[in-house]
Amino acid sequence: MKHVIYAADNEEYILDLIRIHLEKENYEVITFTDGGSLASALSRRLPDLLIMDIVLKGQNGKEFLKSLRAYSNLPVVIVSAKCSPSDRVVGLELGCDDYMCKPFLPRELVLRINRILGRPRVYSAPEELCLGNLKMLPDIRQASVGDSPFRLTAQEYSFLEYLLRRKGAAISKQEIIRVIWRQDWGQGRMPDDLLKRLRRKMAAADCTAAVETVWGYGYRLIEKIQPLEGENT
Repeated sequence: MKHVIYAADNEEYILDLIRIHLEKENYEVITFTDGGSLASALSRRLPDLLIMDIVLKGQNGKEFLKSLRAYSNLPVVIVSAKCSPSDRVVGLELGCDDYMCKPFLPRELVLRINRILGRPRVYSAPEELCLGNLKMLPDIRQASVGDSPFRLTAQEYSFLEYLLRRKGAAISKQEIIRVIWRQDWGQGRMPDDLLKRLRRKMAAADCTAAVETVWGYGYRLIEKIQPLEGENT
């Protein structure tokens, strides 16, 4: 029988990332984007493990965890951007079984959950994301163009990975700022400045993937159309 895991986070992108990696390990994953729907589901059925951000819409995460511990020893893993030493200590004091900081490595989350649930170690190839000659390995935060390593800063990597996971789709500046920089709309120059540096790097590496500007909206990642041999002759 599959272990059932509930995952709660304000960001659907994070939930998709968690669900994809855990389903590969044969877990059943049910996701929630707010504290109210999570509380309602918990009142009907307890899963085998809960993954949650300490910051949830419609719910004080600390109070939520405290109330949960009053009636259940359900294993809880907190995955949160609130990651100061005091945040982690408070989470552990309230009864969470593990505390991971965002951004996180999905493979590490899987291994920690396997350990908590007593699952044997499962070794699998790291996830690959590809477009043209660009390849990214999110589990180990590596990228390459063709056969050459492609060196990126942490924010450049997160930005490019986010676009690559939704290649071809137009993504708004507002969404990118909220997910990558974890800020509200109003810092509109941040993606533009990063994008200038990233485009220079991609051009220098002869990358066949390209970040296209969707004017007045945001960006999308596409594969550049290569001219046929002799086309310009």
